[in-house]
Amino acid sequence: MQDSFEHFREFVKDKPYLQKKVKNKETTWQELYEHYDLYGEEDTIFSEPKVEEPEKKNESKEKEQKDEDYFIFLRENPIWHKKLSRNPEE
Repeated sequence: MQDSFEHFREFVKDKPYLQKKVKNKETTWQELYEHYDLYGEEDTIFSEPKVEEPEKKNESKEKEQKDEDYFIFLRENPIWHKKLSRNPEE
């Protein structure tokens, strides 16, 4: 039993997201150890959560905001619209 526990301790050392789950009271060390002991390291509970999508949404929102700001600027400053358009004589 001690040997299994030592393996578990080594396993979780490199997984700060598990430490965060315990700190946030989403799980306990006991629950994590039981999963480790019963199902092994490949259990889905040990998978690192993916966080890529919120960043993409923020980038998209920022671009939309910049576009909107640009069109507001052009609408409020018609002279710039003529200077920036492809056909300045229109």
